[in-house]
Amino acid sequence: MKKIIKPFIPSFLFRIRRKIYDYLEDQRFKKVCQTRKVGCSRAIKNFTNLEQTSKIKVLFYNDWGGSWEALEPLALALSKNENFEVIVLAMPTLVQSGNFYDLGATKALQEFSKKIHTPITYTLDVNARVQCIVGFDSQMQVTLYPETIQAHYCFTTRPYDSLRPHGWSNADIAERMKLCRVEYGMFFMALHLGFLYDDPSAPWYHRTNRYYDFLFLPDTFHRDIMVSCKDKSAYTNFIVTGSPRLETFRQGDFSKPHTEKLTLFYTSRYAKGDPYGTFFTFIEYFIQLANEDKINFIYRPHPNMYDTELGNHNILDETQWRDFVARFEASNLYLDTNPSYHDSFQKADVIISDASSTIVYAFLANKPVIYTQNLVGGELNGWAVKILQGCFIVDALDSMRELIVELQNDFHGTLAPLLCRREKILKECFYFPPEGSIQCVADTLKADYRNIISHASAKSLPKTKSSCT
Repeated sequence: MKKIIKPFIPSFLFRIRRKIYDYLEDQRFKKVCQTRKVGCSRAIKNFTNLEQTSKIKVLFYNDWGGSWEALEPLALALSKNENFEVIVLAMPTLVQSGNFYDLGATKALQEFSKKIHTPITYTLDVNARVQCIVGFDSQMQVTLYPETIQAHYCFTTRPYDSLRPHGWSNADIAERMKLCRVEYGMFFMALHLGFLYDDPSAPWYHRTNRYYDFLFLPDTFHRDIMVSCKDKSAYTNFIVTGSPRLETFRQGDFSKPHTEKLTLFYTSRYAKGDPYGTFFTFIEYFIQLANEDKINFIYRPHPNMYDTELGNHNILDETQWRDFVARFEASNLYLDTNPSYHDSFQKADVIISDASSTIVYAFLANKPVIYTQNLVGGELNGWAVKILQGCFIVDALDSMRELIVELQNDFHGTLAPLLCRREKILKECFYFPPEGSIQCVADTLKADYRNIISHASAKSLPKTKSSCT
């Protein structure tokens, strides 16, 4: 009997605690919802003292360098627009060890600050129109909070507020600002649909997203997915604007003169037991080709694959990773750990990946793509299947060998069948507004801001009663 009761009591207490937490969170969400009613936006704390001449203050909260490229084009554009004040904030993120860690946010901020010629600071300057701030100290202690930063809109790189420091939950931000997100990843696998609809953690996903005022989405496919899993009480606006990140890849010049020796760029998934990862299937073959001086080989590991700070789900332990890195000291072998894909895309003749958004980026950059399919059955959604009509598909080492030989012998001839499908795929799968996605997002913020001011002006007229509660 004791053996039965002992594990039951902690489990029972956990469920009770969870119910209390969910109840309190729901009550807090209801209060935030009140501030989103028509004419009530002045109840959002950072909107209480608006004036017609006020600039629109936008905060970009970055806690993962790997997803910063989704927001960087927008941050760059708004930093040049005199109607906006911009703060780019680097923050730590919680990792599996239970500690906070700088997951490339500071490195991404350093690169961004160079582009806009703005120094990095550790304190807020209320008189500066554009700022790059590190919001934590060397001990990972947070130094800035939503109540400190008087922004009107906050873009986050990720929606997962359980990974943020105390005081930066979605609810904390939504009480003071309007939350916004530009999706940083693409729903490429059918697994995502299962996660959104059927997974036991789906209610958590809904709760995470329900505080967002605006989700700016790349196309109607991604919008329909997000709308279908919307929390019933959420006030989120789902707006198809195209994607600044996808436009960057499509508009960039990633072409390179083809040389006799191919340069292959390979990036793969990382987790132990991941049914879609192909790292162990192909990595030794590519390294062998490079050692034989038949190719140049660039490998880009996912950060979680090697970063020992992130916990125990790495596919290589620390010793194995050091040995792996040492192999890339040989000629023709290059390890890419930069935040941005762009340099490797520029150098590569062919880009190779498995279940990754990299496939979409490479296709838009007009680079030949090899999708390394791990046959587990029914893994791709319909949108991804259309894109892969413009890619090579390889499901085994033998077929990879055959394709590489074909590309080495007749590069342009091998690519020709894929190129003729490109325009059709672009038209069916992507949305690129004539004015650009950045302008669409900026126009949405300006229209929302003007709407708040106009309602506030109407309420200030005689005999006008507030409808806010």
